[in-house]
Amino acid sequence: MIKNAFKASFIKRIIALIFIFNVIFVALFVGMTFIITKSNISGDVNSVMVNSSESASDAVMEYISGMSDRLRILAISSDTAKLLANPDTADSTPVFEDMDKLKSSYGGPAAIWCVSEKNGGYFADGGVSGTIFTEDYEWFADAERSSLDSPMVYVINDAYKRFVECDSQVILVMPVRLNGEFVGCAGIEFPAKMLSENISRRIYTEGVYSAVLDQSNNVLCGPEDDERIKELTGNAADGLSSLAADISATGTIVEFKSGKTTSYAMCQVSCGGLRVLTVFDGKVADGSFTKMYSQQIIILACLFVLELIATLNVIRHEAKDIPEISNSIAEISAGNYNFRINSSSENEIGLIAKSVDDLAQTLQDKNAVIDDYMTLDPTTGLQNRYKLYEYIEDLMVSRDESRKRFALLFIDIDNFKWITETLGHRHGDEFLKIFGQRLKAVVPRVFRFSGDEFVILADFNDDFGIIDELIRNLRSEFIEPVEILNDKLYVQFSVGISIYPDDDTNPDMLLRDADIAMSRAKEKGKGRTSYYNASLHQTVLSKATIAQKLNKALENNEMFLNFQPIISVQNGDIHGFEVLVRWESEELGSVPPFTFVQIAEETGAIVEIGTWIFETGCRFLKRMNEINPDIIMSINVSPVQLKRKDFIDKVRRTINVFQVNPANIQIEITETSLVEFIDGNNDTIQKLADMGIALALDDFGTGYSSFGYLKDMPIKTLKVDKSFVDEICSKHKDYQITGSIIDMVKNLGIKTVVEGVESIEQYNILAEMKCDYIQGFLMSKPLNASDAMEFVETYEELHKPSRRSLEENSQKLAVERLEREKHRAEQA
Repeated sequence: MIKNAFKASFIKRIIALIFIFNVIFVALFVGMTFIITKSNISGDVNSVMVNSSESASDAVMEYISGMSDRLRILAISSDTAKLLANPDTADSTPVFEDMDKLKSSYGGPAAIWCVSEKNGGYFADGGVSGTIFTEDYEWFADAERSSLDSPMVYVINDAYKRFVECDSQVILVMPVRLNGEFVGCAGIEFPAKMLSENISRRIYTEGVYSAVLDQSNNVLCGPEDDERIKELTGNAADGLSSLAADISATGTIVEFKSGKTTSYAMCQVSCGGLRVLTVFDGKVADGSFTKMYSQQIIILACLFVLELIATLNVIRHEAKDIPEISNSIAEISAGNYNFRINSSSENEIGLIAKSVDDLAQTLQDKNAVIDDYMTLDPTTGLQNRYKLYEYIEDLMVSRDESRKRFALLFIDIDNFKWITETLGHRHGDEFLKIFGQRLKAVVPRVFRFSGDEFVILADFNDDFGIIDELIRNLRSEFIEPVEILNDKLYVQFSVGISIYPDDDTNPDMLLRDADIAMSRAKEKGKGRTSYYNASLHQTVLSKATIAQKLNKALENNEMFLNFQPIISVQNGDIHGFEVLVRWESEELGSVPPFTFVQIAEETGAIVEIGTWIFETGCRFLKRMNEINPDIIMSINVSPVQLKRKDFIDKVRRTINVFQVNPANIQIEITETSLVEFIDGNNDTIQKLADMGIALALDDFGTGYSSFGYLKDMPIKTLKVDKSFVDEICSKHKDYQITGSIIDMVKNLGIKTVVEGVESIEQYNILAEMKCDYIQGFLMSKPLNASDAMEFVETYEELHKPSRRSLEENSQKLAVERLEREKHRAEQA
């Protein structure tokens, strides 16, 4: 009985405390919700009022400005001035035609006219002319006195009355002058309701009303017929006028009472002193507040009830199911997590016993999870790389005469990046799981290595056909597409194979060999299989050696620049030089640029090398410009450099340091690289153009060859690839393509440079095609720094091409080509 009393008091005490805390929480939440909701609604009202008032004022100004623009066309017309200066003799037809055009244009003015001060007041309106007494119209005197040549706004009343009968309330008047002398004025009349219509197209917020008033607060147009505005102001027109008169400060929100509702109003001054009054219905704000606040209170009440019910059930459940106490806590403390406590105690000791029991269970579960994570991949459910190493080592130990070999198949999914970018990573994981299960349906020993890479181990002896058959079965499993999100994905994968013990006897080396073979399979195309071999390994080692030596090439002064002249076809002048990087390694010898540049881009070393090339090129450009200020320096830039955030800063800093003219710098980028910047957000190319640096598109014709980006990108020069020039004399197709390219880009204002010119015949054809510049051995081979400077200094005397020198160079180059071909034939 004592225990039951203790239990009851304990539960009641907990329930009472929870109930009190919940009541306090609800009270605080109700108060805070009221304050926050009220603040948000007030903030929304202010935002709506300011935005609506400014929109209404802008709408009035926009409409009157449109009318003013059309009036100004009539007022500044020389035909109008001549007609008003000499009404009896001038030709009025052009003026009437202008009036008809303006009247049918924007906004549909009710009338448009012009008035002369001659003969007591000659006027013309839409093909009708006559005389009036100008002194009857005060706006005429204002126009005559005005020194401004801009429209004046008037609201029609006793002083500023109309003289053309039409449905109008607003007049725009502008002086007309001939040779600086006032000869009359022009005017447009339009109904004020057009202002209201323009406002209504700009304001669509519920409960917002706008009216336009004159300087005396008379309502020109607005929602006076609306029943709700009548309720807010008492009598719409008089009420709006009175409300506007009470608002002394323009742009200030004022509150006013309409019954028990607090509404809001705001005035803005627009063109010609017109006032735009905007009224916000307070009932809308009150309704929004009530609705929002009620919804939050209902949600809170539901949450409170659910929380209270859940809490009571948890307490009852815990009190009812307190486990029995066991005398074996020491066993659990010693690490026997399988043992469970059985206790019927219902006091605090029982709760401690339950906690110990839960802790034992948690430790047991986590140990199981840890064991699974050590051997299983959580995404696919396959065994992971740790288990893979165990299997490889077991297979190595179990080799005998009947089972000499086993194969390690390294599988990589083709285009898996596209799958994750299309479906997302979550569905990409689902795809990996399906892919792994299909592999496992063919062979039991499948492991997920990492990412989209899987490894299969297969026993065989001397019959390699077993491996080939296994691969065929694996590919057959993926004849049917994988369905994800109702999309059918046809799967291809590349396979690299290494053999134990033929290729290696170490698990890491076997995996490395298979990975290398898989990379070669990918290079051949999608869905290919490649076996590892020694020559393939040597290729990878050579690439790694070049990458390693690149890191020290600049530091050891092994790199240098050559400069190949670019010559004008039309006059033979030197246009500039293309910068060519060369690498003479102490250990590797002369390394071709097409070999080390690609590796430098892959490793990131191109950033440091490219910076050195740009700085060195600018240093020589400074020296050359001191001799010839028109020479340009054309520098190749890798897309890896262009994507760097600090590239523009480095270019700007180099230009400032060497004090070179950006207009003398030309940056070359291949068309394949340029495609990467077409759809992206990178604005580096445009920033270079803004600095005055020219952009040259290199190797045109070898990549995408799209003329679209010639139009969209700031390209100044196009370099036609050497492959088109080699057989331009013998192949009609190459001739036509080259000529078409030159003609087309010339129409786009782009200069052309043709590379690889080596014969006088090629030169003659390019000259006929009006090519701008050429570059090649016919003009000059690449020069080192000192020879390039000498080339510039003595160009006019020694190096400027003549017909004779070009023919001699052409013959010399032809002989060299024959010797090279003869040597290659002897080598073969």
